[in-house]
Amino acid sequence: MSLLAFRLQADLALRKGLLLWATGIGIDGIILASAIFTGTASIFAPDLADGIGFAGLVLTRATLLLALVAAAVAVLAHAVITGDPELAISARFLFSEAKAHAWLPLKIVASRCSSRPP
Repeated sequence: MSLLAFRLQADLALRKGLLLWATGIGIDGIILASAIFTGTASIFAPDLADGIGFAGLVLTRATLLLALVAAAVAVLAHAVITGDPELAISARFLFSEAKAHAWLPLKIVASRCSSRPP
């Protein structure tokens, strides 16, 4: 394992800083690209109506990309706050009593599931 990977695994503040830095760079890149493409689309369009339509299309797609980045950050923030999930899967078998479920608690260990009880 490299030194950087070891530091990332051990240092939570470094991971948060890198995540914020990468998110900021991604958002800045999306905004810059949308500004460039909006200007290019409106300049090289055959007429004004097409230019406005192309610019609206570029801005709509940039908004979608920003929403996807925001969703990814929200999911990562939720995972950091709540920690590893404690999953319990229920299965109802045909031979079991009505409304009786067999609970199978799972413990996630390094992205693997184990069926050992907690």
